[in-house]
Amino acid sequence: MFIKTSFLPDKKVKLVAISGINKNIIKSLEKQGIECIEIKNNPLLDFPIQSHADMQMLKLRNNTILLANNLDYLKAELERHSFNVIIIDENLITNYPNDILLNNVLIDDYCIGKYDVMPKKLIEYCTANNIQIVSVKQGYSKCSVSILNNKAIITSDKNISIVYKQLGFDVLLIPYGDIELPGYNYGFIGGCCGMIDKNIMAFTGNLNKYKYGQEVLSFLHNHNIEPLYLTNGNLIDIGSILPLKY
Repeated sequence: MFIKTSFLPDKKVKLVAISGINKNIIKSLEKQGIECIEIKNNPLLDFPIQSHADMQMLKLRNNTILLANNLDYLKAELERHSFNVIIIDENLITNYPNDILLNNVLIDDYCIGKYDVMPKKLIEYCTANNIQIVSVKQGYSKCSVSILNNKAIITSDKNISIVYKQLGFDVLLIPYGDIELPGYNYGFIGGCCGMIDKNIMAFTGNLNKYKYGQEVLSFLHNHNIEPLYLTNGNLIDIGSILPLKY
């Protein structure tokens, strides 16, 4: 059974897409009864983010997934799980902004991202399905956002926080930093977590070891969401945990 709304399951997830690099995180998810589609390194992306799922694919509504080209292994794996895979025409390229083509957020009737680099097929899909495109300055639109539900997000980006508030979202704005992403100064909050049940958000590390963990925990509590720590270490940006199927 496919998750209707991107990023937001309404019951326990049984299939996710996730970077294949951190095997301990994958094992923790598997202990929860969740199968993991492991994303391999893509040499077209900068080394620290080569295996990040949210850079290479975007789940749209129901069983439709938008995918970067030249990923035959991933296309085959998704089709094995009965997904309708749409390959974008544009090529991922290491240099920004050509690496962020698929790093967008789709919530209900909104698609939020940097419009001038959105793939043509994403724009066509949104038009055909009455989805309003909302453009933001931040190119790493998904990395920058932790999605709790269809009315609440966490971000460190001030511009993104303003846009989401204008759309009626409850927003927790936290400072940048204290999230690991080897090769960069820091990672993003959206890249170190993902919803795996209606009221459970999985984190790559322990919020009690995160500088702004208490603020996040309080915000989660306000929205009746429990954290699940996949490791007891620091938060690490792995390119999101993308829920796909029940």
